Amino acid sequence: MLEMTCGLVFNKDKTEIAMIRKKRPIWQVDKLNGVGGKLEGGETADQCMAREAFEEMGIEDAKWFLLAKLDGDDFAVYFYAAFGVDFDPLQAKTDEEIEFVNISGIFDTETTTYHEIMPNIKTMIGLALDKSSGFKTSDQWIFV
Repeated sequence: MLEMTCGLVFNKDKTEIAMIRKKRPIWQVDKLNGVGGKLEGGETADQCMAREAFEEMGIEDAKWFLLAKLDGDDFAVYFYAAFGVDFDPLQAKTDEEIEFVNISGIFDTETTTYHEIMPNIKTMIGLALDKSSGFKTSDQWIFV
């Protein structure tokens, strides 16, 4: 089974999100998505999320909260959020660029940004923002 992570990286006041401008796979080319990737060699989803965030954006100390788990017949995607991340030191560590996106543009159907973001990510951003005021260290929300 293929298992993947996808993380949403918010700044301190939750007005911006750091996203990856995708170059692959083909169905995501030129779209904005969260940071993440495939679980490797026995690692947990939490470990994968931390590794991918470091490998793609240089994030070392974010506190990741599990938002949701999407299960299919032969795959699972774990969606995470991290709040209060300092965007200044973030830098692309792959050939896919980081873009800082204003949250208001994500939900405004008239903006270009709205059309550039992977549709399922818009839902997860909304869920993260709804849940963010209630996050505590041990909280998780899982929808299967």
